[in-house]
Amino acid sequence: MKKVLALGIIIAMMFALAVPAMALPVVPATAFRADGGITIDGVRDAAYGGDDDFVRVAAPRMHPDNPDENSKTDAATANVWTAWDDSGVYFYLEVYDRTPHHDDFNAESIEIFMDWESGLHDSDEATDEAPFWQIRVSPVDPTELSGYSRDSNGANWSTSEFEDFVEWALIPLNGSYNNGYIVEMKVGVPGWSSVSPGKVVVFDVQVCDNTVGDGRDGQMFLANLGEHDDNNRWNTAGFLSGRLTLGGVYTPPAADEPAADDGAADAGDAAGAGGDDGAAGAGAAARPAPRTGDAGMIALVALMAIAAVGVVVLKRKTN
Repeated sequence: MKKVLALGIIIAMMFALAVPAMALPVVPATAFRADGGITIDGVRDAAYGGDDDFVRVAAPRMHPDNPDENSKTDAATANVWTAWDDSGVYFYLEVYDRTPHHDDFNAESIEIFMDWESGLHDSDEATDEAPFWQIRVSPVDPTELSGYSRDSNGANWSTSEFEDFVEWALIPLNGSYNNGYIVEMKVGVPGWSSVSPGKVVVFDVQVCDNTVGDGRDGQMFLANLGEHDDNNRWNTAGFLSGRLTLGGVYTPPAADEPAADDGAADAGDAAGAGGDDGAAGAGAAARPAPRTGDAGMIALVALMAIAAVGVVVLKRKTN
């Protein structure tokens, strides 16, 4: 009986440790409090923070069962700065795209996913009280807004749910679409939600690219989802990787502190970093790394080895 009980405890511990090992990746980000210091004009205001206070959108979607639907690993990427105030959340994106084919709105665009109140529903379902949004803009027509609002009845392919909350500007990067483009967007707080210091908003960003003119063949996100990357995020809030904490006002480094690497956000450098797997900016090394489950898997293997030793010991004691 004692042997059976011991084995049961060991197996339970193995399953408990396996749960974090199988967890989806999470990319942390912090939005600085703007306090009215942002104008939506395509120019990065000081309220967004420093040159290295961004997260990268450079993780290609890789379909686990259909390689033909994989995203190109050298497709367009982006750096994303964020801020917030009592009226909404702000995004400033520098999109690095050296293969512009601006003839297909859906194929050449950025999409911002917003799940304002993830705590009101489980990880897989939206509700009427707390839908989540996919907001799309494109250099094909910088004045057009597209996307959907998803509630318990599924995706409503209309901007009517959120168009009154969104303000944006889209301009060429460094004066030319041959370099990419800049998107600045404010997403206002809907009436069924609220913002406050410390709140965490679930989000993700997708950069869609039409690299050779035959339609979308590049899709970059904040993180790879591994075996779940056949989902595309658009229909399940639980697959959104970003966790945006609403923080305090940005404080620039003191004059006597070492300067951050101001090349981190350089358009040329970032455009050549398409293989960067969703990492934060070069100067953001102090941020927690995205959780991939690798550490949990190592611990699981170690525990299995310990369990094997335990079984041997039990056998010796009972013989």
